[in-house]
Amino acid sequence: MERQWFVLMANNEQRGPFTDDEVRGLISSGQVGASNNCWAEGMADWAPLEQVSDFAADLKTAEAAAGQQAGGSEAWDSLSRAFGRLKRGVVSTANVAKLKMRVSKLRSTREGLCAALGAEVYQSREALALTETMQRKCKEISDCDTEIASVEQQIAQIRTDAKQE
Repeated sequence: MERQWFVLMANNEQRGPFTDDEVRGLISSGQVGASNNCWAEGMADWAPLEQVSDFAADLKTAEAAAGQQAGGSEAWDSLSRAFGRLKRGVVSTANVAKLKMRVSKLRSTREGLCAALGAEVYQSREALALTETMQRKCKEISDCDTEIASVEQQIAQIRTDAKQE
C-alpha cells in the first residue's frame, strides 16, 4: 500500500493525505519546496521534504527548472534594458535632428530679416532713429538670436544626457 503524506504548506496549514504523485505535483508546481515539512506513517517526526529520499530527485528537477526560468528572466531583463537604451538613443538622435532643423530655419529667417533690414542698420540700431517697421525687424532678429541660443542649449543637454546613459 502506498504511503499517505501530509504536508505543511507555506502558511503552516497541514494538508493531506497525498499520494507520492500528488506530493510530486505540489513540488513541480512550486506550491511546496525543499524546506516544507512532511510526514507519513512510519516517520518519527515531521521532516523537510529535502530530507525525504522519495522526493529528492523531484526537488532537484524543480530547482533546475526554477534556475532556468530565473536565467531566462535575467536574459530577458538584460535584453529589455539594452532595447531601452537603444530606444532612448534613437529618440535622442531624432530630437537633436529636429532641433538642428529648427536652428537652421531660425538662422535662415534671421538672415532674411537682416537682408531686408540691412546688416549695417541692424549693427547700428541703437544709435539710429529707426522707423517702427525697422524696430520690429530688429526685435524679430533679436528674438531669433535668443531662440537659436535656447535650441542649441537643448541640443547640448540631450547629448549630455545620452552620454550619461
